[in-house]
Parts: sequence; C-alpha cells; structure tokens
Amino acid sequence: PGERGGAPLLDPKLLDNIRLRGGLVAFFFQYLLQAGLFFAVPLFLSVALGLSAIATGVRLLPLSLTLLLAAAGIPKFFPDASPRRVVQLGFVALFAGIVVLVAALDAGAGPEIVTVPMLLAGLGIGALASQLGAVTVSAVPAAESGQVGGVQNTVTNLGASIGTAGAGAILKTVL
Repeated sequence: PGERGGAPLLDPKLLDNIRLRGGLVAFFFQYLLQAGLFFAVPLFLSVALGLSAIATGVRLLPLSLTLLLAAAGIPKFFPDASPRRVVQLGFVALFAGIVVLVAALDAGAGPEIVTVPMLLAGLGIGALASQLGAVTVSAVPAAESGQVGGVQNTVTNLGASIGTAGAGAILKTVL
C-alpha cells in the first residue's frame, strides 16, 4: 500500500530485478533506434530523393523480409540459442545497419543505398522481436507479468518517441 492507503500502480521492488531492468533498457534502445530508422528512411527516400510512396515501400521491403525471417526463424531453427546472445547479436545487426546507412549517405546517393542497411536492420529487429519479450517476462513470477507488460509498453513508447524526435531533428538539420 502507498502513502494514501492504495496499492501503487507498479511495485518499485520489481525494478530491483537486474534481468528485468536490463530487458527494459534493451527495449528502450531497440525502439529508439527502430523508430528513428522507420521515420528517417522513408522521409529521406520520399523527400530528399523524390520517390513515390510505392517506390519508398519497395525500398523498405528488405527490412520487412529479414525481420520476418529472423523473428520466425530463430526460435524454429535455433530453439536452444541463448536469448541473451540473440538479443546481443540483434543489436549488433541493427546498429550495423544504421552505421552502414549513415556511411553511405552523400549528396549523390541513390535509393539503392538503403538495401543492405535495411537487410541488416531487419535481421536485428527480428532477432530482438523473437527473444526480448521473453527475457523481460521470464524475469519475474507469472503473477507480476501484467505489471511488467505495462512497464515494457511504457518504455517502448518512450524509446519510440525519443527516437522519432531525434531522427527528425537530425534530418531537419541535415536536409
């Protein structure tokens, strides 16, 4: 019970759990990077390069394909893989995709520069999607999973908001 006699929305002791905290931090950074990428790349393709909505969507297909393959394939083909290792490799792939994209940007860049970065980012996001939720939920007893789900959603929304705002600010400055 809280100071006024009611139960708190979130038991603060939950955050003493290092696995849960690690998972929540990972969710925050996944959605920060992911939302920034999902905002910046279509905007770059449509505004800076003048691609139509259809052409922009086609350039994003590699991300969708590798995301789907990784999210479905990792649990199926590597059922004994360490979730921690999968999450680490997912972040490496996502970050590598962003680094390759940023390195390829220049004044004469064409839309083809996003293909390899989108493949890498999709692989990373798919790997994260396949394991990260299980990491956070398994860190606490089943009775507390509802609270964890709520905190997880809050953290992902915060990461996505900051990622979109950051990407927008960078794009506005650059363009």
